[in-house]
Amino acid sequence: MPDIRNDIIKNSYDGLNCIWMASGSIDFSLCEKDYICEDCPLDKIMRNLFSDDGRVGNINFNLYDLEFLDRIINKIENSSYDSRLIYFNNNVVVKHIFSNIYYLGLNPIFVSLLDNVTAIREYLKRVYFLKGQKILVIDGDWGSFTVSTPVNFMLLDKLNWKLEDLISKNWLALVLLNQQEIDDGKLSCCLWQKGQFKALKLLNDYKNCCLKINSISDKSAVKINSLFQLIGKDEYLKMLNCYCDE
Repeated sequence: MPDIRNDIIKNSYDGLNCIWMASGSIDFSLCEKDYICEDCPLDKIMRNLFSDDGRVGNINFNLYDLEFLDRIINKIENSSYDSRLIYFNNNVVVKHIFSNIYYLGLNPIFVSLLDNVTAIREYLKRVYFLKGQKILVIDGDWGSFTVSTPVNFMLLDKLNWKLEDLISKNWLALVLLNQQEIDDGKLSCCLWQKGQFKALKLLNDYKNCCLKINSISDKSAVKINSLFQLIGKDEYLKMLNCYCDE
């Protein structure tokens, strides 16, 4: 981050203005975060896209064409709690087949948040899995994300799938689950809706922040096609972890 940001911060606190408003990057905007920039979605975007010499006008991205963000928002908005599924923390879901046998997969909302996935490495090499053990590592242009099991289970069979199948169908394996494990770990509809609301609020905050940024109306600028491009790799991984812990 260039030294100019320190001057902007000083000027902004003197006049109780947003640091990006003080820099002229955005017009007047009320701060909803009590000037705690670390909690601000606008600050995350600006930190990621701010040019090396401190001039916002050098950002080479088109922030007025965010179709990818609208697609994610619409997909999550149209999602609903499916009573046929059992939701757990860590974005793992299961679907009952018969007796104590279930499909094991990923929460569809979590899948909707995944950007530019390049590979999925499965770690289903043993028969018995204990809570907290790694079952998947998802690789993308933004880095890697580990999915651990939230419950103990017995692996019966791995399903044959390709990368695109997993992203669309979500099912990984057939597993044997104890009813007590399910009762102790499953998320209620209320908690699921809370997670959905949390994801939508964050995405809409990012979208609204983009509309506030000045001097980025060049239609020839590079089009942003993914969330990690907008907020940066580190913040993207933090977002996945934050939603994962819901």
